[in-house]
Amino acid sequence: MLNGIERLTSLESAYIEDWKKAVTSAWSDIQISGGKHGIDPRDINICVVYCPLYAQGSLRESKLLNTPAGISDSRVVNKNFAYSKVIASLSEYSKKISGGLKLFAVFANKGVLLAGEPSEKDLIALDYHDTLYKTATLSMCKQLGIEYSFSNYENLDVDFPVFVDPSAPLPKEIEVPGNAKAESIMINILNSYLKLPHTIVDNKKNRKIIERILNMEGLGFNGAFWLIAGYLAFDYKISPLVGENGILLAAERFEPLFGIAKMTPSLSELTRINIKA
Repeated sequence: MLNGIERLTSLESAYIEDWKKAVTSAWSDIQISGGKHGIDPRDINICVVYCPLYAQGSLRESKLLNTPAGISDSRVVNKNFAYSKVIASLSEYSKKISGGLKLFAVFANKGVLLAGEPSEKDLIALDYHDTLYKTATLSMCKQLGIEYSFSNYENLDVDFPVFVDPSAPLPKEIEVPGNAKAESIMINILNSYLKLPHTIVDNKKNRKIIERILNMEGLGFNGAFWLIAGYLAFDYKISPLVGENGILLAAERFEPLFGIAKMTPSLSELTRINIKA
């Protein structure tokens, strides 16, 4: 297989444009970003990260559904509907051009936002949600005739607490620097707390990403820290998982959260399909 930009020059421009149309026609509010190496539509690996099934409510009031009948009972139902629509569209297009598509489905069973102290019921609920997603992924991929793998943060050795309270204080071992803007303080403590293979750079671009998240209503500085840190703890694993011709398919209710991906160098270079849902 050709690598990098050579893949793009080896395909007709109309070929690439057809792939983009297959993406953007699948959902009303969708954007393709990144993609330093380009994409060969004939052989794509897609990563999707599934959220725990939360009850309706704000991020600061996050509660898990204990035993929902299905994903449709959760506040993240629209995100998962969007995922299925886009994956189905890309699967149909890959077959049309005699290509292949593999889905890497990952359940986020760490960094789970939970207001208050977790209970045994919450741990049971996480396992239950894992099973629901695994069953739904099997059913979808079988129906579409695509290859897939299913894993979770624990299996992939994500170094992060299972539950985090959005209102909880910052970890005691973190020293919060003074005499700096909130965005720079956030970058400093993220670097201090997370054991990442890269340093989050304190530059204008990253400060702007954090500023937009801090301005999300009702989240607060500590809530923003736990939210951002939970994403970053896994983000650097995505590119090695899917390879150079991989894609991150991400759906969010809040558009500023898409920017977190840009704070991880390997993920920033990967093609990302952002869905507002």
